[in-house]
Amino acid sequence: MIKTGIATLDEQLKGGIPIGKTLVYFVAPGVNGDVFTLQAVYSDLVENGVCYYVTSNCAPDVVRTGFREYGWDLTPHAARFAIVDGYSGQLGVPSQETFVVDDPESIASVDRTIMAIIETLSPGDMIVFSSLATIFDKCRNESTGQSILDYVRKWNKMAVLNGGVVLYSFADRGYDRELTDQIKNGLCNASILVGGVGGGHIYGDYFKLHTCDWARPPEWPTPYKVIKPGGVRVYIPKILVTGPKGSGKSTFVRTASLLSSGKAVSVDRAGTTVALDYANVTLQGFTIDIFGTPGQARFNPILKTLARDAIGVVLVVDSTDARSFDRAVEILKITCGKKTPYVVAANKQDLQGAMDPETVHKKLEMPGDVPVLGTCALDPASVVETLEEIVRKIVEVR
Repeated sequence: MIKTGIATLDEQLKGGIPIGKTLVYFVAPGVNGDVFTLQAVYSDLVENGVCYYVTSNCAPDVVRTGFREYGWDLTPHAARFAIVDGYSGQLGVPSQETFVVDDPESIASVDRTIMAIIETLSPGDMIVFSSLATIFDKCRNESTGQSILDYVRKWNKMAVLNGGVVLYSFADRGYDRELTDQIKNGLCNASILVGGVGGGHIYGDYFKLHTCDWARPPEWPTPYKVIKPGGVRVYIPKILVTGPKGSGKSTFVRTASLLSSGKAVSVDRAGTTVALDYANVTLQGFTIDIFGTPGQARFNPILKTLARDAIGVVLVVDSTDARSFDRAVEILKITCGKKTPYVVAANKQDLQGAMDPETVHKKLEMPGDVPVLGTCALDPASVVETLEEIVRKIVEVR
């Protein structure tokens, strides 16, 4: 399997891209999709893979700079990585690369270079096209879009016969609908849509496995952010940390912030949260925005506002104070929709008299599938365990 370098996407692909398969990232207008191919290349190189990276929209040095900006050092992998220069020839400048397209405006010239590489492929070697759309644009005076697709299909067929893996990035620039439909639906064994802001449950940029002949595409798109250094990180835009006053919500959020930036924001008065706590956390390939709420009943209107668009809830309760449990249940009803995933953090397990998670589960009358985790909000490991559990439930639902 060839990894994409994005854990959630690799899970959707049942472990990655099998040897002898092809995949296209279909990128919506205005969205920068370059990082997806760069990340796949670097992920494969780290696993001792061999990769040929076809650049047609920028100079090879710009490609190498792009890897460095994301924190990916190509130096240890130089013997297994080659840039195929499909750019310099158009400018009439000499290229220092081993593989060069003599005339980037001729699909026949592109074909000669690509086929020469395909003939040398060993099983598992990968060819990555940084911008298939640029090849279409450069060669449009010589060939139609349909005839260029015929060349692409040939590359796919011949590479697969040698056990190669082929990845494309195609940015939609207003091409003919029939052409783009072919690219999204059938050009490759799998296609991934990379889009921008939409409606409903989509926040910011997203990717979605659209077609795949070895795995079932998920129902929901996956939001993501691009981080430098770091690359694509699956983005969970809003996890709510809520619970009664004094349960340890603010401490939970502050400890969570230590997992990455170490920065948390709290709006409080006299030690009591009156608006919200906030932290951004990077955890196991996810970037997460965490919002902590006030716990007093007079702030119920704020609770309702903060709960809007939350895609997961951590209910923090004081496991030494059963008297606060009625309020905890009330808060849960305010903040959770019928399908909102949630977990319960039975906090203050380090204190004398703390009830164990099983007892808390029973007293709160939680459904059997709702996890109740014993936590200490001051302990990063405890907070990580809780966040991992709510992320797992969110991913399962989506």
